Amino acid sequence: MSTEAMPGLIRRPNLVELVHDAIEEAFRRGEFGADGRQFTEAALCRKFNVSRPTVREALIRLRAKGALPHFREGSANAAALLARQIGAPRYQALSSIADLRQHVEFRRTVELGAVRLCALNRDAGDIERMEAAFHALHAGTDCSRNSAAADFRFHLAIAQATKNPVFASVMESLRAHALFTMNLSRQFSSLHGQTERSVQIETEHRMILDAILDRDEARALAAMRLHIGNTAARVFGCSDENKKWQPANAAA
Repeated sequence: MSTEAMPGLIRRPNLVELVHDAIEEAFRRGEFGADGRQFTEAALCRKFNVSRPTVREALIRLRAKGALPHFREGSANAAALLARQIGAPRYQALSSIADLRQHVEFRRTVELGAVRLCALNRDAGDIERMEAAFHALHAGTDCSRNSAAADFRFHLAIAQATKNPVFASVMESLRAHALFTMNLSRQFSSLHGQTERSVQIETEHRMILDAILDRDEARALAAMRLHIGNTAARVFGCSDENKKWQPANAAA
C-alpha cells in the first residue's frame, strides 16, 4: 500500500441539501413572488425534478432555521399557503364558546406536559426568560395589551425550556388563540374584579415559577393544572373549575 498521504475526502451534498439550497436561493432572487403562488410542493417537485419527500424534507429544514420568507402583513392567503406547504399547525378561528373550550382543553394537555419537562430540563437562560416575562406581566396594568403579551411569553418560555422544540412550535402556533383568550378574560372583569384577578394570576404564576426553580416536577404540574383550570373558570365564569367547567367533549 502506498505511504503517500491520501487526499482529503470531499463530502458531496445529498439531494435534500441541494434542493434546500436551491429553494433558499430562489426565494432570495424573488422567483416565487410576493403571494407565494408558485410555492407548492407540486410546483417545487416539477421545478427541481425531485420527489415530494425530498421537497418536504428540504422545506422542513428551511423552516427550522427560519430561512423561509415572511409574507407581508395582510397576505392571509399566502400565509395559509405557506403553512400548508411547510407543515405548520393551523387552527380554526375562535368564534364560539365551544371553540374556546376546545382551545383551553388542548392548551391544558400541551402545557401540563411542557411544565413537567421544563422543571427537569430548564437552565439559567430559561429561568431568566421566565422571570423577565413574570415581572413584565405583573408590573403593569392587568388590562393592557402588554400584559397579555407578557403572559404568553411566560408560557412560551416554559415550552422552550423543555428542550423539545415541538412544544415551543405548538405554543407558538397557539399564540393568536392564547392572546385572544387572555384578553377576553380581562375584558370580562370589572374594575374591582381586575384587581382581584391580577392578584390571583400573579399567585398562580409565582407558584409555577417557584416549582420550576426547585426542579419539582410534581409541584409544577399541580400549579399549572390549577392555573389552566382557573383560566377556564375566568373565561367561562365558573367559580369552581373542577365542579362546573367541563371539557369540550363532555356531555351537556
